[in-house]
Amino acid sequence: MQNWTLPYDSECDLCVRFSQQVQRFDKENLIRVIPLEIYCQDSEIPCSDLFNELHFISDDGQILRGGDAIQKVIELIPAMATLQHLVESKLGQASSRGIYKVLDRLRWFRKRKCKKCRK
Repeated sequence: MQNWTLPYDSECDLCVRFSQQVQRFDKENLIRVIPLEIYCQDSEIPCSDLFNELHFISDDGQILRGGDAIQKVIELIPAMATLQHLVESKLGQASSRGIYKVLDRLRWFRKRKCKKCRK
């Protein structure tokens, strides 16, 4: 099974809490959780994109964003299996994207650019 990377904004409380829950439930260590400030240094994805939307990146280069990223996280972590049925249906997929949009609006004020982006 391939590994995934979850870059997160370490200055956003919501992002930190989400990353902590992912680490807590990922008993098989399938997901590397990395602060954006570190991930941006070597990323081919523009830092502004990473800071503006949740990204979930596989080792083979697949990139999922927003609600699709959250769905994949839930799929990968067996401890979150109770949520699996919620995201498998079309309604569940639309809901996860909708929930992501609401949460993203809550953190809009936290969106910022990293030092690399300011250059």
